[in-house]
Amino acid sequence: MEASMDHAHLALVRAYDGEPLKRVILATGPDVLYVANPRFLDAIRTGRSQPIGFRPVDCYAWDEIAFERLSEAYAASGQTETDAWIALPPFAGSHLRLR
Repeated sequence: MEASMDHAHLALVRAYDGEPLKRVILATGPDVLYVANPRFLDAIRTGRSQPIGFRPVDCYAWDEIAFERLSEAYAASGQTETDAWIALPPFAGSHLRLR
């Protein structure tokens, strides 16, 4: 991977079933953020995979502690509480440019 990644590109994303995901923001649209698993950036760069669109309301500023807490809750019960997400700040970073 030639692109450099820092926390400005990372987001804590709420999956459709409430699972917390660590993702990289690759592009933005009017009502969508295109995200990818950091492990698949090379596949995306070479065209073997594509990012997935999420609503901006489901993308939050990266927070390692919140990610761990939400992941533990999800592992224990298969869900996360909406209240746990409400306090998180929305994603406001920039998207990663792949070369």
